[in-house]
Amino acid sequence: MLTSKPCATPMPTAPTLSKAMGSPHPHPEHYHQVLGSLQYLTITRPDIAFSVNNLGLCHGSFNAGCIESEREALLQFKHGLKDPSNRLSSWDRDADCCEWPGVICDNLTNHVLELHLRTLSVDEYYAFNASGHYYEYWEKSTFRGKIGQSLVNLKHLKYLDLSNNNFEGIHIPKFLGSMKS
Repeated sequence: MLTSKPCATPMPTAPTLSKAMGSPHPHPEHYHQVLGSLQYLTITRPDIAFSVNNLGLCHGSFNAGCIESEREALLQFKHGLKDPSNRLSSWDRDADCCEWPGVICDNLTNHVLELHLRTLSVDEYYAFNASGHYYEYWEKSTFRGKIGQSLVNLKHLKYLDLSNNNFEGIHIPKFLGSMKS
Protein backbone atom coordinates (compact mmCIF):
# COMPACT_ATOMS: atom_id res chain seq x y z
CA MET A 1 0.00 0.00 0.00
CA LEU A 2 2.90 2.32 0.65
CA THR A 3 4.02 1.92 -2.95
CA SER A 4 0.59 2.84 -4.37
CA LYS A 5 0.67 5.69 -6.80
CA PRO A 6 -2.20 8.02 -7.56
CA CYS A 7 -3.84 7.48 -10.89
CA ALA A 8 -6.24 9.50 -12.98
CA THR A 9 -9.89 8.65 -12.68
CA PRO A 10 -12.18 8.41 -15.70
CA MET A 11 -14.93 9.95 -13.58
CA PRO A 12 -15.57 13.57 -12.68
CA THR A 13 -14.24 14.42 -9.24
CA ALA A 14 -17.55 15.95 -8.11
CA PRO A 15 -21.00 14.44 -8.51
CA THR A 16 -22.97 16.21 -11.23
CA LEU A 17 -26.20 14.24 -11.12
CA SER A 18 -29.40 15.61 -9.68
CA LYS A 19 -32.90 14.30 -9.01
CA ALA A 20 -34.22 16.68 -11.65
CA MET A 21 -32.33 14.64 -14.24
CA GLY A 22 -34.34 11.54 -13.30
CA SER A 23 -32.91 8.11 -12.71
CA PRO A 24 -30.00 7.46 -15.07
CA HIS A 25 -30.38 3.75 -14.45
CA PRO A 26 -33.68 1.96 -15.16
CA HIS A 27 -33.14 -0.41 -12.20
CA PRO A 28 -31.81 1.45 -9.14
CA GLU A 29 -31.43 -1.82 -7.22
CA HIS A 30 -28.68 -2.87 -9.65
CA TYR A 31 -26.87 0.37 -8.91
CA HIS A 32 -26.96 -0.42 -5.19
CA GLN A 33 -25.54 -3.91 -5.78
CA VAL A 34 -22.72 -2.57 -7.95
CA LEU A 35 -21.94 0.19 -5.48
CA GLY A 36 -21.74 -2.36 -2.65
CA SER A 37 -19.26 -4.44 -4.65
CA LEU A 38 -17.20 -1.36 -5.45
CA GLN A 39 -17.10 -0.36 -1.80
CA TYR A 40 -15.70 -3.79 -0.99
CA LEU A 41 -13.02 -3.26 -3.63
CA THR A 42 -11.89 -0.07 -1.90
CA ILE A 43 -10.59 -2.22 0.94
CA THR A 44 -8.35 -4.20 -1.39
CA ARG A 45 -7.62 -1.35 -3.82
CA PRO A 46 -7.30 1.92 -1.90
CA ASP A 47 -6.31 3.72 -5.11
CA ILE A 48 -9.94 3.58 -6.32
CA ALA A 49 -11.49 4.66 -3.01
CA PHE A 50 -11.84 8.30 -4.08
CA SER A 51 -13.77 7.43 -7.24
CA VAL A 52 -16.03 4.95 -5.48
CA ASN A 53 -16.74 7.50 -2.76
CA ASN A 54 -17.77 10.09 -5.37
CA LEU A 55 -20.01 7.54 -7.04
CA GLY A 56 -21.60 6.86 -3.65
CA LEU A 57 -22.36 10.55 -3.24
CA CYS A 58 -24.69 10.28 -6.22
CA HIS A 59 -26.80 7.73 -4.34
CA GLY A 60 -29.69 10.18 -3.87
CA SER A 61 -29.96 10.69 -7.61
CA PHE A 62 -30.35 6.99 -8.24
CA ASN A 63 -32.87 6.53 -5.45
CA ALA A 64 -35.65 7.76 -7.71
CA GLY A 65 -38.60 6.58 -5.65
CA CYS A 66 -40.97 3.76 -6.17
CA ILE A 67 -40.97 1.39 -9.09
CA GLU A 68 -43.27 2.73 -11.84
CA SER A 69 -45.07 -0.59 -12.44
CA GLU A 70 -45.76 -0.90 -8.71
CA ARG A 71 -47.10 2.67 -8.54
CA GLU A 72 -49.47 1.79 -11.39
CA ALA A 73 -50.58 -1.39 -9.60
CA LEU A 74 -51.34 0.60 -6.44
CA LEU A 75 -53.25 3.25 -8.39
CA GLN A 76 -55.32 0.54 -10.11
CA PHE A 77 -56.02 -1.00 -6.69
CA LYS A 78 -57.10 2.42 -5.36
CA HIS A 79 -59.34 2.93 -8.40
CA GLY A 80 -61.36 -0.17 -7.44
CA LEU A 81 -61.95 1.07 -3.88
CA LYS A 82 -64.55 3.40 -2.48
CA ASP A 83 -62.75 5.70 -0.05
CA PRO A 84 -65.39 7.98 1.53
CA SER A 85 -62.95 9.52 4.01
CA ASN A 86 -60.28 10.19 1.32
CA ARG A 87 -57.58 8.33 3.23
CA LEU A 88 -55.83 7.62 -0.05
CA SER A 89 -56.10 11.16 -1.45
CA SER A 90 -52.30 11.52 -1.47
CA TRP A 91 -51.97 8.42 -3.66
CA ASP A 92 -51.23 10.43 -6.76
CA ARG A 93 -49.48 9.58 -10.04
CA ASP A 94 -46.97 12.39 -9.50
CA ALA A 95 -45.98 11.36 -5.97
CA ASP A 96 -43.47 8.77 -4.78
CA CYS A 97 -45.60 5.78 -3.78
CA CYS A 98 -43.03 4.86 -1.12
CA GLU A 99 -44.15 8.03 0.69
CA TRP A 100 -47.87 7.23 0.50
CA PRO A 101 -49.71 6.46 3.76
CA GLY A 102 -49.91 2.73 4.34
CA VAL A 103 -47.18 1.82 1.84
CA ILE A 104 -43.84 0.47 3.06
CA CYS A 105 -41.01 0.07 0.53
CA ASP A 106 -37.59 -1.52 0.68
CA ASN A 107 -35.00 1.17 1.42
CA LEU A 108 -32.57 -0.09 -1.21
CA THR A 109 -34.69 -1.44 -4.05
CA ASN A 110 -37.81 0.73 -3.56
CA HIS A 111 -40.06 -2.31 -4.13
CA VAL A 112 -43.37 -2.23 -2.24
CA LEU A 113 -43.05 -4.68 0.66
CA GLU A 114 -46.10 -3.94 2.83
CA LEU A 115 -49.58 -2.43 2.58
CA HIS A 116 -51.11 -1.31 5.88
CA LEU A 117 -54.69 -0.28 5.06
CA ARG A 118 -56.37 -1.45 8.23
CA THR A 119 -59.32 0.47 9.64
CA LEU A 120 -60.12 0.59 13.35
CA SER A 121 -62.72 -1.99 14.37
CA VAL A 122 -66.16 -0.75 15.41
CA ASP A 123 -65.20 -1.30 19.07
CA GLU A 124 -61.89 0.56 18.68
CA TYR A 125 -63.67 3.39 16.91
CA TYR A 126 -66.24 3.59 19.72
CA ALA A 127 -63.44 3.88 22.30
CA PHE A 128 -62.01 6.91 20.44
CA ASN A 129 -65.31 8.56 19.51
CA ALA A 130 -67.54 9.53 22.44
CA SER A 131 -70.41 10.80 20.27
CA GLY A 132 -73.42 8.55 19.88
CA HIS A 133 -72.93 8.22 16.12
CA TYR A 134 -69.81 6.07 16.19
CA TYR A 135 -71.15 3.45 13.75
CA GLU A 136 -71.89 6.08 11.09
CA TYR A 137 -68.41 7.55 11.48
CA TRP A 138 -66.79 4.12 11.41
CA GLU A 139 -68.69 3.21 8.25
CA LYS A 140 -67.54 6.44 6.57
CA SER A 141 -63.91 5.66 7.44
CA THR A 142 -63.82 2.17 5.91
CA PHE A 143 -62.82 1.12 2.43
CA ARG A 144 -65.42 -0.60 0.30
CA GLY A 145 -65.46 -1.79 -3.25
CA LYS A 146 -63.45 -4.32 -5.17
CA ILE A 147 -60.06 -5.82 -4.39
CA GLY A 148 -58.56 -5.63 -7.87
CA GLN A 149 -56.09 -8.09 -9.34
CA SER A 150 -53.47 -5.38 -9.72
CA LEU A 151 -52.08 -6.38 -6.30
CA VAL A 152 -50.64 -9.48 -7.93
CA ASN A 153 -48.20 -7.15 -9.74
CA LEU A 154 -46.60 -6.27 -6.40
CA LYS A 155 -44.14 -9.16 -6.69
CA HIS A 156 -42.26 -8.25 -3.50
CA LEU A 157 -45.32 -7.70 -1.29
CA LYS A 158 -44.80 -9.55 2.00
CA TYR A 159 -47.59 -8.08 4.15
CA LEU A 160 -51.14 -7.00 3.32
CA ASP A 161 -53.55 -5.72 6.00
CA LEU A 162 -57.06 -4.79 4.86
CA SER A 163 -58.70 -5.75 8.15
CA ASN A 164 -61.83 -4.09 9.54
CA ASN A 165 -62.83 -2.64 6.20
CA ASN A 166 -66.32 -3.02 4.78
CA PHE A 167 -65.96 -5.40 1.84
CA GLU A 168 -69.45 -6.84 2.39
CA GLY A 169 -70.52 -9.45 -0.10
CA ILE A 170 -67.09 -9.49 -1.71
CA HIS A 171 -65.47 -12.89 -1.95
CA ILE A 172 -61.77 -13.09 -1.29
CA PRO A 173 -60.26 -13.06 -4.78
CA LYS A 174 -58.54 -16.30 -5.77
CA PHE A 175 -55.44 -14.42 -6.92
CA LEU A 176 -54.65 -13.49 -3.29
CA GLY A 177 -53.95 -17.16 -2.64
CA SER A 178 -51.45 -17.23 -5.49
CA MET A 179 -49.35 -14.40 -4.06
CA LYS A 180 -45.97 -15.52 -2.79
CA SER A 181 -44.47 -14.27 0.44
